[in-house]
Amino acid sequence: MFGLKYCVTTMNAGGVSPSADPVEGYIKGKLNMNYLKEIIAFEEWLERGYLSASSQLLWYKLMYRCNRLGWTEWVQVDNLRLMSDLHIDSKNTFLRARDALVEAGRVEVRKGKKCSPNQYRIIPFFPEEKKGSNFEPKTETTNGTRNGTTNGTHK
Repeated sequence: MFGLKYCVTTMNAGGVSPSADPVEGYIKGKLNMNYLKEIIAFEEWLERGYLSASSQLLWYKLMYRCNRLGWTEWVQVDNLRLMSDLHIDSKNTFLRARDALVEAGRVEVRKGKKCSPNQYRIIPFFPEEKKGSNFEPKTETTNGTRNGTTNGTHK
């Protein structure tokens, strides 16, 4: 798309191997994150300050990738892939969007080397969330209480 040739590897527990998706990968380590709660907190955080539309979209795209990869702590993504996701043609525009997220304290970046993409880490608003789906169905138990509640209150 941008006329540049690149190579990418994925880090996994066994070491470095070619990625099935040639521009993204994961680094060992898991986040405990509630996707919906983080999105709501991000929107509320935006109400108190300014972040460009490009920076906002980049945060959402990184959240999507973290979710897709099972909430690994660090996610490897090639700049060209992110630029494509954001529909940005200018590398400088992309770098300004990324740097604004870093400066705002919403993302950490480990810069990659040749043939190794940057690694991104979302800084969660609620870092100690317990694991579990935001969309777990509530089911009736044999004693008439709902899964996840006792007498109508949360455990």
